Amino acid sequence: VAAIRRNKWNHLPCFAHTLNLIVSNSLEEVPEVLAVIQRCKNIVSFFHKSCKATDKLTVIQNRLSLDNHKLIQQVDTRWNSAFYMLQRIAEQEEAVRTTLCLLNRNDLIISVEDVEMIKSIVEVLTPFEAVTREIADSY
Repeated sequence: VAAIRRNKWNHLPCFAHTLNLIVSNSLEEVPEVLAVIQRCKNIVSFFHKSCKATDKLTVIQNRLSLDNHKLIQQVDTRWNSAFYMLQRIAEQEEAVRTTLCLLNRNDLIISVEDVEMIKSIVEVLTPFEAVTREIADSY
């Protein structure tokens, strides 16, 4: 982004759109990534559709001294919504896991391997999210 400013290029929105396409297409090319994103979407959907689950999650977050952050659902048109969803799942993983166990929703619990993949995806996507945010703040 600094190089774009320094060179006074005027097509930052095109760059943002191109970056969005690159990251979106890259995510779609890895079946394991798509699968873990889908599992996270299922978890978030469950919590968004159930007041009981959401309330229980808040109680568990408090018990674990975690921030009372709501889970974030992915929007298919923006890759960064998948990033934010995965980031939040990673942050709240223990509270989510505990809540799902207490509500007998073991079918939604993600594996330790999935959690590691989520953390890796977030780590890889963090620089892209930072650039996307900086571009958005510039326009």
